[in-house]
Amino acid sequence: MLTTKIHPEDKESHFNLTQSWIKNRGGDPYEYRVVTRNNEIKYVRAFGKVECDETGEPKRFIGAVQDITEKTILQNKLQNALTKALEGFLPICSYCKAIRNENNEWDSLEKYISQRSMATLSHGICPCCTEKVYKEEGIVRKNL
Repeated sequence: MLTTKIHPEDKESHFNLTQSWIKNRGGDPYEYRVVTRNNEIKYVRAFGKVECDETGEPKRFIGAVQDITEKTILQNKLQNALTKALEGFLPICSYCKAIRNENNEWDSLEKYISQRSMATLSHGICPCCTEKVYKEEGIVRKNL
């Protein structure tokens, strides 16, 4: 097993959460970073419980630390890709609302978003457009 130390930027919050666990006799799992002997940064998730003696005082902490580095890195990459894809200047057609992608091709708004996010799109029609379509199609709505 590699020797690790808590990442300097996470020491204070780790200490505070540990003290809170002791005070409250437990708590929710939390995540923090550690630095290995090889200076690699790993992301970990800590969880456990505090055992108390007969008087209710904490006597032992039983817990585990899980390496979540791969999961965290993938989540960060996904978030960065989504942010990059959806921030800044987007060339969009003022008529059909298609978006020009990085290959200079025009994608529908739905295709562009679905390829760059985990969003599921649903379609409907807003009240303003409903009235416009009804008027264009000569549909008369009756109030009931």
